Amino acid sequence: MEQKMVNIRSPHARLTQRKFVASAISTAALAGMTHAKAVDLVSGYW
Repeated sequence: MEQKMVNIRSPHARLTQRKFVASAISTAALAGMTHAKAVDLVSGYW
């Protein structure tokens, strides 16, 4: 069974602007978590 993961996110994780600190932090954290989860899925951990 093939598993797929799609992550749609804001560009503020890498390209942020002034007064977008909270958005940049949460977006980057979500992107990192999604990436780590995808690596686990590929390696068969789950």
